[in-house]
This record gives sequence, structure tokens and C-alpha cells, in this order.
Amino acid sequence: PRLQPLVCQKYPRVSRPLAASNPLDLHIAHEAYLTPSDQSSLARIRHCSAEMVKRNNSSTMLSQEDLLQIGNHFTKLGEIFTNAAKQQSEVVESTKKVPKDPNAPKRPLSSYIMFCNDNRDKVRNQHPGISSQDISKILGEMWNSINEVEKKRYELIFQRQKQRYQEEIREYEQLKNLQQRTAIDPMHETFELANSFASGIVKFD
Repeated sequence: PRLQPLVCQKYPRVSRPLAASNPLDLHIAHEAYLTPSDQSSLARIRHCSAEMVKRNNSSTMLSQEDLLQIGNHFTKLGEIFTNAAKQQSEVVESTKKVPKDPNAPKRPLSSYIMFCNDNRDKVRNQHPGISSQDISKILGEMWNSINEVEKKRYELIFQRQKQRYQEEIREYEQLKNLQQRTAIDPMHETFELANSFASGIVKFD
């Protein structure tokens, strides 16, 4: 038996054969998020799907091999669009990130970063033309070789800056919350007044 009658018998509410509409087009919204490899796979599947639809609409019966290939195609499609949906979700999440407030207190630099900032120019002058990657490598070796007294000095600076940052961030959050409440309260009063006019509690003279 051909595929179309079987589909129509199994699903009597289907008014037309499934072959008349391409199920691959249902996922076209995801195509912007497909990798080049998945785009290539999808193109091959579409080509094979179109060929099978032509054969199914003719007098040619679909073989067991054809049906197996269809199953493999849908398995691959599942993988392709799962990957695309994941990529789409990551893009959406990245667009949801709240922009940083330029007025917010800045986090203190770690003791290691402070050490690197103090010695980067020195390393660059000692090794003209050296790459940034090699500079970072040398700085890492220098940090590991300095004595504990020197490391402790940088750590104490970091702890003082960290304490100051924590105090500043508390003040910043308090001020931010106050500004938000100040902005919301007039809006709330305006809404309540409009509600009163609408309900007839408050009337114009």
C-alpha cells in the first residue's frame, strides 16, 4: 500500500494527504540559528523528502528502505532543531542582560591583577615586540616567584578596597531603591485618582 492512504486511514480527520504540505517548513523560523553543518544536512533532507513525495504521489510504492530513510531523516531533524532551539534560547538570554549602570561602584581588582598592572609596562620594555599572551605568561611566573610578604601587601590593598566597595554598593542600592519608590509613588497616586474618576467617587465641579 502507498503511504498516503495509510496516513488518511490512520488519521481520518486529515482532510488532505500529509505529503501535500512539507513538515520541514514548520521549522523555518529556527533556520537563522542553524550551524553550517546542520544547514547542509537540512538541505539534503529536504531534497530527499521532495523526491519521496513525488514518488508517493505517483504509482511508485515506497519501499522499506524508503520508510527507514524517512525515520532517519526525522531523527536527524530532531537533533538539528534541538540545537537550533538551544542556540536561539542562548541568543534571547543574552539580549535580556541588564545594561550596567555607569554610576554603580566598580568592583576592586584582585591582588594578582593589581600586581600585573604594576609590572606590565616593565615586562613590555624588557621584551620589545612580545605578544600579549606571552606578557601574561611572564607576569604569571613573576607572581608565583615573589615572596609572601609582597603578595600580602597586594592582598591587604585588595581587602581595603573590597571593604570600601561593599560600603559603597550598600549606599548605591539604598539610593537606587529610594529613587525607584519616588518614581512609582506619583504614578500610583495618578492611577488611583483616574480610578476614582472612572468609578464616580470623585467628580468634576
